[in-house]
Amino acid sequence: MSTVAEIEAAIQQLPIEQVREVAAWLDEYQATINASAAIFTMLDAEEGEGAVNNCSTTGSKTPCLLLRQS
Repeated sequence: MSTVAEIEAAIQQLPIEQVREVAAWLDEYQATINASAAIFTMLDAEEGEGAVNNCSTTGSKTPCLLLRQS
């Protein structure tokens, strides 16, 4: 099974109790994804705090670096 249509068709063949088990698993899986996204957002925000813009204003083609303050 590799497509959503195949998965949906297979779920439709399941007894209702197994459909409930799949639904519960999907809810838990979605919560895990949301929690991971929230953690990454928090870490991104923390990395942005205290960052120092280390860009040259002399027209250098050196990429701009963000360095964390000590």
